[in-house]
Amino acid sequence: MKKQILAAIESYSIITIFRHGHPDHDALGSQFGLRQWIKDNYPDKQVYCLGEERNNSFEYPYSDFVSDEMIQHSLAIVVDTAGMNRVDDARFKDAQMKIRIDHHPQFDEGYDLQLVIEEAGSCSEILTECMIEWNKTVSDLTAETLMRGILADTLGFRTTNTCANTLRMAAYLSERNIDLPKLNRDVFDVPKRRFELGTEFRKIANIEDNGLTTVILTYEKCLELGISSSTAKELVSQFGGVIDFEVWAIFAQTEEGLYEGSLRSKTLTINDIAFEFGGGGHKNACGVKALSEERMHQLLNKIRERL
Repeated sequence: MKKQILAAIESYSIITIFRHGHPDHDALGSQFGLRQWIKDNYPDKQVYCLGEERNNSFEYPYSDFVSDEMIQHSLAIVVDTAGMNRVDDARFKDAQMKIRIDHHPQFDEGYDLQLVIEEAGSCSEILTECMIEWNKTVSDLTAETLMRGILADTLGFRTTNTCANTLRMAAYLSERNIDLPKLNRDVFDVPKRRFELGTEFRKIANIEDNGLTTVILTYEKCLELGISSSTAKELVSQFGGVIDFEVWAIFAQTEEGLYEGSLRSKTLTINDIAFEFGGGGHKNACGVKALSEERMHQLLNKIRERL
């Protein structure tokens, strides 16, 4: 499959790369890392990174703006995204050829080629493995961009999907001229405001004896704190690393009155429960959208039963 993907990249003069909405470091690292690799090795190609939603991370450029016609003549590569409805620019469906590279455990119809490795710790890990097999230049900029993705999705090599191959890929990237301590700061350091929000969240967290910890924010509470529902969900990492917490989750209500949630666990499988409620993700890290209050509590009860 990797050879087929390389052949497709080589055969197209226009390549558009897409990611999921609410992009994280792995989505952005995969997207911009792949673009940099293509530009380094095929400088005559036109390569664009698409995504309607702006990101707040200064480590990455803003998305490109391209015409519908250009996408229609392009090879579209979707990275780190399970479910076509989660791609943050639906125009990818109009491309001449569509490829998906991902580690989320879901197969999608509609792609011409799919490289999905569920065991991988990140999409950035998969792309690093591809680049080694493709045996072309991997620049320092490509390496540091992909390394952010690996660090973020494995939480610094602490998730259950961290494996020997993850460390091999990280070691390969580390052979370039990259600053690992800085990359860790890029991924894990938070501004003072985020720290203060974490304190507020801990005050209202519901900590249960069964190992479940939840924060449920109404739309009014989000307004009071001056945050969006997507920003609220990003603070789920504040509850990791606590011995007594097996599963932790943040739910935030949107203006429409529905709840979006991010869920994490140490070892317990929870993504099948998320799938049941229209969500998706990894075994120990997943999310849900557009849940009524009743459906949200039904999901939490499923987790309590499993605990």
